[in-house]
Amino acid sequence: MAQETYNRFKEEKPDCREITALIPAFLSDSLNERELHHFLQHVRSCQQCYKELETNYMVERTVMYLNEDLPADASFDLTPLLEKELEEKTAMLRYDRRVRIMRSVIFLFTLVLIVLFLLDLTGLFRITVFLSK
Repeated sequence: MAQETYNRFKEEKPDCREITALIPAFLSDSLNERELHHFLQHVRSCQQCYKELETNYMVERTVMYLNEDLPADASFDLTPLLEKELEEKTAMLRYDRRVRIMRSVIFLFTLVLIVLFLLDLTGLFRITVFLSK
């Protein structure tokens, strides 16, 4: 299912059925970057899908907390935790995108320097003449 969804994300925006099918993968942190991007974008703009995510999140986290030893008076408002997780994943995607852009810029800059160095070595373009002035 994930590969089929990934291929569809290349071509068009996902629909609610596809997004709700991705909720378990989101909760288990197994969406790839493109799927996560589309998932977050859709969930933020579709109230119905957000509510479905919220329900699944509440059930999963409640079961997780029930399996832990917690004080008897412990209470959890899980809605802010979901919002925090959505914000963290959005921030992670932004950070990853910036890192990819910086790597590309560094790669291109290095490539230009190598080409200039090789041109200087072959005598086609003397960069050392400009540097010696």
